[in-house]
Amino acid sequence: MLSSCLLVFSADVGERVRYACSVLLKECAGIDFELTNDDDFFKKSTQPRLSYHTHRLSSDECFVPSYGLLAERHVAPQTFIVAQSDGLPAFFFVPNTQNADFSFDLLALAFYLVSRYEEYLPTASFDAHRRFSAAASLASQHHFLHLPLVNLWALKLRARLQQRFPELTVAPPRFQCQPTYDIDMAWAFRHKGFWRTAASVANDLLRGRLQNFFQRVAVQWFLQNDPYDTFASLDKLHKSHRSAPIYFFLVGDYDGKYDKNISFRSPAFRQLIQSVAAKYEVGLHPSYQSNENKTLVAVQKQRLEEIIGLKVTRSRQHFLKLSLPSTYQQLLANKIYADFSMGYAEAIGFRASVAVPFFWYDLTSESVTNLKIHPFCAMDVTLRNYLKLSPQAALGELRALKAATEQVGGTFSFIWHNSSFYTSEGWAGWAATHEQIQAK
Repeated sequence: MLSSCLLVFSADVGERVRYACSVLLKECAGIDFELTNDDDFFKKSTQPRLSYHTHRLSSDECFVPSYGLLAERHVAPQTFIVAQSDGLPAFFFVPNTQNADFSFDLLALAFYLVSRYEEYLPTASFDAHRRFSAAASLASQHHFLHLPLVNLWALKLRARLQQRFPELTVAPPRFQCQPTYDIDMAWAFRHKGFWRTAASVANDLLRGRLQNFFQRVAVQWFLQNDPYDTFASLDKLHKSHRSAPIYFFLVGDYDGKYDKNISFRSPAFRQLIQSVAAKYEVGLHPSYQSNENKTLVAVQKQRLEEIIGLKVTRSRQHFLKLSLPSTYQQLLANKIYADFSMGYAEAIGFRASVAVPFFWYDLTSESVTNLKIHPFCAMDVTLRNYLKLSPQAALGELRALKAATEQVGGTFSFIWHNSSFYTSEGWAGWAATHEQIQAK
């Protein structure tokens, strides 16, 4: 055992404790650790030490008091207060902790937020699409949704450990900007086929949308580029900023309401997907209907794999229809091991209060899975449609989230759509917001 490795004592060395230590220490603070329940071994060790217990074991250790949540093996409503501690929101306070380094159970706080414990509770609130409501979340109700709170507490813990144990080796995560794109509709007008095009033309004329009609005709006659065909300009931008975007393609069947992309059989669509996949990482955008029909993820995954000739292991839910634990269990059943859906449609911020990727903990089986969750903190549609922000105001919000992420060495991940540059649909000025937020 290396002397620079942190030795953590816990009377309970179950999955919850191990997971909380992994997220807080390894993923957020960059500290290697080893867990033990041998108090005699812990007391005699000369390593940097942290005890997670009901009382301090020695004078030369960092002591985090245990609230008891991590010793449980079930999900139940929790009664606690949220209050400021050392300048940050905290909860799971433990009485009579005058000799502790923290007055609350920091590991339980991290576990509760990152496992999305509240989303499993019978009191959880959902919207019309059966998505967990941001407004019902603890982070929203107590005004810390804009903070990567788990990362911030991890930094405070790391600072105390390093002050007490200067020999402790740390390898903090490095900040990175991760643009991601959902391709719900690759083209606004082109490649839709005769019947869809004819129906759209008739609809434009009946509703008096003459500008749309003339633009549709101009695109069909190749007099101008399709307004959703922004892939070349995105490619140029990513080369300029040396970014590594991820594109998520919807290849589900057309349903006329939520799933509106063109057929996966379209030669033009297949060629587009292949050209993007030749340069960047791509993932599956499981259709809206896939949440109702569990066979569809497998079907759509197979389609995308056949098109690009590679295994598909990444996904993001269309409409962000994420329901725990069923959505993630379904992804794992289909050998998808990275998901990018952890965020809100109606609010910006950190849904899991963390700004680094982490493995999903399945509370129904009380086990860590090999599905890695990549949280995002903002989406173009959220900024414009839900929050009603101007492009400049949105840029200010994005910069604040980016700065908060950079402060903790996290990954600033956001969602944009190829269609969110079409000025006739209200996106005037948003191209500049999209470009400026990626600037160094």
